[in-house]
Amino acid sequence: NSHGVWRIKGIIQVSRSIGDVYLKRPDMCRGNPMLQQSLCPFPLRRPVMSAVPSITTRELRPGDRFVIFASDGLWEQLGDDDAVGIVAGSPRKGVAMRLVRAAQLEAARNG
Repeated sequence: NSHGVWRIKGIIQVSRSIGDVYLKRPDMCRGNPMLQQSLCPFPLRRPVMSAVPSITTRELRPGDRFVIFASDGLWEQLGDDDAVGIVAGSPRKGVAMRLVRAAQLEAARNG
């Protein structure tokens, strides 16, 4: 956890690491200078993360009304209660943009 953001080996935010193959297969860059420059910014001897996802399940209940899928960029700025309040109090159309704008406003307030 660096400055309130979870990072893989202190390098990259968890949600942004999905496409970074060099963290999972550092051997693919060895011996290829072009790949080392473009795809592998940090020389690694072994994988530092797995491509196998960690999955959590939760049974939906009759009172559940929605699910919010968002990256850490939103959650760094908005708490769960704030995000739920925005979604619960908004029409479905445009609700994602309302979440983004609320996060942007919060980021601007916090500098």
